[in-house]
Amino acid sequence: MSMGDTDGLARWAPVGLFEMDAEMIIRAVNPALAVMTGLASVALIGRPFRDLLTRSSQFIYALKAEPSLADHGTSEEIFLELAHADGRPRPALLTVSAEGDRRYGALFSAPERRAYELELVAARQSMLGSLEALRAANEQLEHLVEERTAALAQRDLLLREVYHRVKNNLQVVDGLLLLQSRKLADPEAVAALEGLRKRVYAIGLVHHQLMGSADLKTFDVGVFLRDLLAHLQQGAPDTIALRIDAAPLAADLDFAVPLGLLVTELTTNALKHAFPGGEGEVRVTLEAPEGEDVVLRIADNGVGFSDPTGAPTPSLGLTIVKGLVRQLRGRIQSIQTTGVCWEARLPSPGAASC
Repeated sequence: MSMGDTDGLARWAPVGLFEMDAEMIIRAVNPALAVMTGLASVALIGRPFRDLLTRSSQFIYALKAEPSLADHGTSEEIFLELAHADGRPRPALLTVSAEGDRRYGALFSAPERRAYELELVAARQSMLGSLEALRAANEQLEHLVEERTAALAQRDLLLREVYHRVKNNLQVVDGLLLLQSRKLADPEAVAALEGLRKRVYAIGLVHHQLMGSADLKTFDVGVFLRDLLAHLQQGAPDTIALRIDAAPLAADLDFAVPLGLLVTELTTNALKHAFPGGEGEVRVTLEAPEGEDVVLRIADNGVGFSDPTGAPTPSLGLTIVKGLVRQLRGRIQSIQTTGVCWEARLPSPGAASC
């Protein structure tokens, strides 16, 4: 029987009866519902059912009736307060059932306000239970975060210890090379060991920089190259100056080690061969434009290449240089100027890792 048929039993029913669509919009009511709300029947048609309830009852309705309808197709014995037109709420007991896209409801007068208050208490307890569950979940999440933080701190500690041990081991190797060189009389053998010591120092300096970095993965190679050149200056004559102009550039172990060895090799070669007169300057520059190749230049104002064609003489050092550039996936060329300028173009560390 349609609620719109007010000539039927619904017209004389002592309880408020109403019909809603799937969106809970009232489409038909009986006279008893108009009396319970203090509104004319025509004023009820087209209104959301929630509008007939007090604010606190709207919360209860959303918490109990709507989920029950969605899950079971019915919702029974929900105590609510109707927002009467005279401003005085009316306690009522709600029952709603669904059939297709229609909802059929009945409101019974509930003069016993205690029952409604108990319903409010039950709703409050339900809400407190939800809050307690949320609090427990939050505590568990905080515990997991603490465990994760502790694990990261432990990992950082282990990484720093690894870098520290590698650096110390390289220092031991350097000490052994120094002792060996002091027992040699051949100047070329002594020079070869000295070159090897410089390469070992460059690798050790990389691990020293990583040990002090914030993320233990990358560091500024500009600062690293300045420290490296300061070390190379200690073994150079006072009449030869080493200059450096290095842009900031974050790099990891895989980029910094071959770069440091490349700078060591080319700078040492310039100090050794470019200045037979004992005076001059070697300038190291590192450019790192955003989104472009890293450009490394090692230039001296010495005598240049001995070959009149301007080509470098093949040597072990040149073989090492070419191998390091290949490792960095770059390219290098020598330019005969007032002295010699080596220019290497290398993919930036970020591009190389992609």
